[in-house]
Amino acid sequence: MNHKLFWMVLLVIAIAILIAGCVPATPASVPMTEAASTVVSTTAPVVPVTPNDATEARLRLAPLVLGGPQMDLFVNGTVAVNGGQEQVNIPNGYITAYLFLMPGTYSVAVAPTGKGLANAILGPLDVTLVGGHRYTLAMLGQATDKQFKSLVIDETEALHKARTSVDQNVLFVVNNLVGAKTIDFAEDGHGPQGVMFGGFDAAPVQVGRHKNLAITANDDSKESIDGGLYDRDGELPGADSMIGFMGNFTGIIGNSFDVAESAPTSELNTIDFLKGFNGVDFESNGKAITFDIFLSAIKTAGLTDLFTSGKPLLVLVPTDAAFAALPKATLNALMADPKALLDLVHNHVVEAYVPRGSLAKTPGGGFNRTFTNILGAQITIGEGYTVNGINVGDIDSTFIANGTQVHPITKVLLPLTK
Repeated sequence: MNHKLFWMVLLVIAIAILIAGCVPATPASVPMTEAASTVVSTTAPVVPVTPNDATEARLRLAPLVLGGPQMDLFVNGTVAVNGGQEQVNIPNGYITAYLFLMPGTYSVAVAPTGKGLANAILGPLDVTLVGGHRYTLAMLGQATDKQFKSLVIDETEALHKARTSVDQNVLFVVNNLVGAKTIDFAEDGHGPQGVMFGGFDAAPVQVGRHKNLAITANDDSKESIDGGLYDRDGELPGADSMIGFMGNFTGIIGNSFDVAESAPTSELNTIDFLKGFNGVDFESNGKAITFDIFLSAIKTAGLTDLFTSGKPLLVLVPTDAAFAALPKATLNALMADPKALLDLVHNHVVEAYVPRGSLAKTPGGGFNRTFTNILGAQITIGEGYTVNGINVGDIDSTFIANGTQVHPITKVLLPLTK
C-alpha cells in the first residue's frame, strides 16, 4: 500500500470513530431519571408487584357526569386491572381505587361498558405520571355530550400547597355543576372556596365532626347547594378525600344535581393513622371511634414492624367500643397474654393489596370475597359489612400508605379455639 492510500484509510477510520462518539446513547443506556421515565408507553401498563407510594405513581378515575353510562377504563389500549379486578362496569359517580403504575406517560381512555376503545367517550389522551405522585382523572361534562372533558388533578402537588401538618385533613372539591360558576365549601368555616366551574381546589378542613356545613354557589350565601347530599361522620385525622359536584343547579334545592365522594386516603402507616383518632371528636352511629386497645395489642404482641414495614395489608380494626363489649374477664385475660394477642391481631389482618372495588365483581355490586388471614383462617367479607356472616358495622375504609386498607369494625374477631 502506498503512503497516500495509507493516510487516506487512516483518515476515514478516524472520522468514523469521531462520528460514533457523537451518536447519543440508546434509550436502554439512559439512567432512569424523571425525564427518562416520561417516554410515552405503547404497551400494556406496567403494574408493580408491590404498591409503593414513594417510587410509583397512582392514577384513579372520577366519572362526574350525572346520568352518564356505566363505563370501562382503558390504559394503553387495554382494560385496566386493579387488585385482580378488571375496571369495567364503573358506575357514574364512583371514584375508583388508584392504579399503581411505573412512572411514565400512558394513553388513557374511557368507553361505555362493552363498547370498546373505538367508542371512547373520553380520550384516548396522554397522561404523564411522576413517581411519588397520585393523580385523579376527572371526567366532566353533561350526559347529553358525545365527548366528555378531562381534568387531570395532581393531588400530591395540591396537597403540598394546602397541607401544613401531617395530621391535617384536606378536602378536594371538583365543580362540574352547571349554573354554579363557583362553589364555596365550608365545614365550621374551613374548606375550599371559589372553586371554578370545570376546575378544582383543595383546602384543609377541621378534623373530627363539624357543627355547621355551608355549601353555596356563585359567592352568594342564599344559593345553597347542600340539599342534604353531603353527610359524613366527620373528617379523619391525617387523611384527605374528594367530592365532585355534578349536574345542573339553578339556586333551588331539588334540581338535578348530585355529589360523588372518594374513599379517604392517607400517607400515614397503620400505627400512626390509628393513633390520630385519640382525642378526636369522631364517631359512627353515635359511638366514639378510637383504637387504643388494638394499638396496645399490636405493641404487646411485638407486631409493630408488621404495620410499619410498608407492605400492603387489609386490616380489620376493632374499635375500642368493640373490645369493651367483650366480657371483662375475657378482655383482661386476653390483654395479659402476648401469645393470645399475637393470634388475635393476625386474625384481623390479610397480607394483600385489596383496593376499593375489589370486594365485589363490579363496583357497586354486592361484596363476596374470601381471603386467608395471617393466622391461616379464611374470612369471607360480604355485603353489609359482614365478616363470616357477622355484621361488623358499616364504617368507611381508609386507604393509607402503600395501598393498605384500614377498615374499622364493631366486633372483635376472636380466633377459633383449636
